Amino acid sequence: MVYAQLEPMHGASSARLYALSQQDALDRTAALCIELNIDADLEYAPAYTYTRDPQHIDEVRDEAEAARRAGLDASFVTDTELPFEVAGAVRVAGQLHFHPRKFLLSLAEKAVAAGGADLRADPGHRTPPQASCGYQRSSTVLPSGSCT
Repeated sequence: MVYAQLEPMHGASSARLYALSQQDALDRTAALCIELNIDADLEYAPAYTYTRDPQHIDEVRDEAEAARRAGLDASFVTDTELPFEVAGAVRVAGQLHFHPRKFLLSLAEKAVAAGGADLRADPGHRTPPQASCGYQRSSTVLPSGSCT
């Protein structure tokens, strides 16, 4: 549960800003797929955060209310499109479902075709197996920044 924790800890404006940043990320991903003709199985559909335990329904209701206050099209539901029964769920409409591997591989191919370097082919630029922040990184993934 994000919004029900974020709002009391950092305020309503931070929760709204977080919701906006997440929506902007979805919009930018969809725009890149269209602009660069990336087939990543894009589909707008609702997303669900759910509980199967009736004892946690109040937490899920609180999350739905906090997400709605943050500006999301969120609601508490008991019926979902999920392939199993839930006690309750937060339904957020208009979320982007896509295949992240297809998206990233195509984006990398297009970056190389546009003149970017494919560091996978240069053993001298391979990412170390263990980054300083403790995350395992594959040598085929380019690091996006430093861990501090």
